[in-house]
Amino acid sequence: MGSMITSKLAAMAPHRVASLALLNTTGGGYQCIPKVNSKSASQLTSKERKSQQSLQSAVGNDFVSHTHTELKGDKIDWHTISLACRFLRARTPEQRAILDLEVHYTREYLEEVIGTSTRRQMLYQEYVKGLSSGGMQSRYGFEGQINACWTHKLSPTELDRIRFSGFLVLIIHGRDDVVAQLYHARRLAENLQPAAKLVELRGGHLVSHERPAEVNMSLMEMIKASNSNTDLEEWSNLPNKSDGLLLSGSASCLTKRDDDRVNYLVFTYNLLGKLQLIFLFVFGVFYVILEHVRRVVKILKPVRVSASTL
Repeated sequence: MGSMITSKLAAMAPHRVASLALLNTTGGGYQCIPKVNSKSASQLTSKERKSQQSLQSAVGNDFVSHTHTELKGDKIDWHTISLACRFLRARTPEQRAILDLEVHYTREYLEEVIGTSTRRQMLYQEYVKGLSSGGMQSRYGFEGQINACWTHKLSPTELDRIRFSGFLVLIIHGRDDVVAQLYHARRLAENLQPAAKLVELRGGHLVSHERPAEVNMSLMEMIKASNSNTDLEEWSNLPNKSDGLLLSGSASCLTKRDDDRVNYLVFTYNLLGKLQLIFLFVFGVFYVILEHVRRVVKILKPVRVSASTL
């Protein structure tokens, strides 16, 4: 959420910004909902591969892959939803520490051996100690955080202010981030071009902890480019919007054509993406309501008192 606050400040006073660096960020709002979990073409089932081949055959040469990724297949990210449910049910520092480690870092990073123990064991002790001394997050704090994530978002006007202000924008993101998903970071970078440069690194939500050398190198590169007044077009590593590409719900894109069949496919694909977001939102609201009802029932449930205690 820190990058979101930084973006809002940059939009409020762009004349006071020399350059803007954002780590593991999104555009805010509904983007806090897990979008999809993408698979590479080699991981697709035969049915999914056949479906994509049919789409490519129907569109012909106008189906092109995004410069950052392979051909993708999408499915609901149940792992992220599971983490969200476990987060709501965490009641002790130990439970919360286990969950935070899964959310903040990749499994490879946690399983690295340092001395006689793994990094997971070392960080677990630090997390439990911090949560025990500082206390667990209160219900009001959690609700305030959810409200901030949901209601604070970059409007089209704010995006234009940042994009046309003339300063360089660097977006660094971990490919395995389950909190701020890479898909939304890519869309944000595309909306900020030609001012934005996107750097994808192997890591989770705290990619600056997992890849400090790469993050620092990217930051130094941005500072040097800003001091040397590097042109925005030269700075950005994203495809130019004038290429006539229509970005859809995944990393793939379709070129604009007047053909009705292509327009129908694009419309259907984007509609399915929006329906998925609606489904995930309704599921989240239902789960939160269910938790509140369970707590109320637990409070109002009468307590049995035996005659011997009277």
